[in-house]
Amino acid sequence: MRQKVLSIRKLGYMILLFPLIETRIFDEIKFLDLAFNMWKLFSFTCIFLLFVGKNRRIDKFIISVICSNVIVFISTVFHEGWIYSAIVGVVTIVAIILLVKIMLDEDPMLCFDVVLPILEVLLYVNLISIILFPEGMYTDIVGIGYERSENWVLGLDNAQVPYYIAGLAIAIIRDYYRLGELKLSIRSWMLIGVCYTTILIRKPATGIVGMTILFPAIVFPKLFAKSSLLNVVTYMLMVVLFFIAVVILRTQDHLAFLIQGVLHKSLSFSGRTFIWDNAIAVIKMNPWLGLGALTQERTWNYLGQIHAHNIILQMLVSGGVLLLCFYIYMHIIIARKLMRNNHNGIASFLAVVLFSMLMMNQMENYQSCMWFLVYALSFYSDKIIIRQREYQLVKVNNRYRRCPSRVKYHVSYR
Repeated sequence: MRQKVLSIRKLGYMILLFPLIETRIFDEIKFLDLAFNMWKLFSFTCIFLLFVGKNRRIDKFIISVICSNVIVFISTVFHEGWIYSAIVGVVTIVAIILLVKIMLDEDPMLCFDVVLPILEVLLYVNLISIILFPEGMYTDIVGIGYERSENWVLGLDNAQVPYYIAGLAIAIIRDYYRLGELKLSIRSWMLIGVCYTTILIRKPATGIVGMTILFPAIVFPKLFAKSSLLNVVTYMLMVVLFFIAVVILRTQDHLAFLIQGVLHKSLSFSGRTFIWDNAIAVIKMNPWLGLGALTQERTWNYLGQIHAHNIILQMLVSGGVLLLCFYIYMHIIIARKLMRNNHNGIASFLAVVLFSMLMMNQMENYQSCMWFLVYALSFYSDKIIIRQREYQLVKVNNRYRRCPSRVKYHVSYR
């Protein structure tokens, strides 16, 4: 009976979560796009009532995310921007964070078993769509007069990367939690194979950077868990230094021999330096509050692209210094949580995941709710680790009752 109730609860949470995990292909069909947005609103309402109904506390992380989205919404209204997009963004992000917190409070395994199957199906189907339709499934209008036909279930090749990162993060920490040691199941290795196969087929440059950063942590988890130097603070400092050196000071000119001679890339990073210059000019127009959520046409007129191709510049364009302050604060409180358990395998792996995300966002601006799924897991990582210890002790006790002579009394939590 208890198992049946748990299965029904999982199904209910999956129904609430599915519309929040945006899939680009559904946006191309107006009827489905409208239906999914209505479904999102229904999910948000149910999740909010569940959250409030159990008197859960609104923590610093939730407050920072809500304030960030409120700033963008106010700026959007003030500058007569794309209000519909701002509202959908707020609803999606807040709903995902609240739902993750609800599920983690109940049982981390419940959270993993709800999120992972959805991402697995999307990632497997996306790879199949790429194999069956190598030239793309539909044409997407990007900006003004510019079309891209290489779109699949999860959208453009670069836009798919957040799904890989989030899927691998969930699969791997689920195994660490369930097994009590830094080992992966066949299921996780298969998902790893799917993600890296997709990357090798499509070869998105920024995605390759992110997945390359992640790979050593997947293969050598104990090295990262034991190291005191490899931690989230080190990673974030590296991101800040990269932003200052490349985006602001443009020191890539001194590495021309490597960028042009070895990597065969332009020093403008495929025109990104020109987009950054345009973004900096736009930021000066309203440095404190930004311009809010703009339509693609207006963004293209300002930047010459549909986004700033850098998350920090995009924050300043959308919400000014106020938004950037909340963005930095959010990363500080997440870093503090991860540093408390730096030598735990779950925390150390999530730190590398964040590093991968932030480095990719120095060259792109992935407008994906998947990032906030990872942010939520990182902030609540201390809860996951505490429950992991309890979970492993229960497993040991159950084994002891069945066969006392075969139980290993030492349980590894790293």
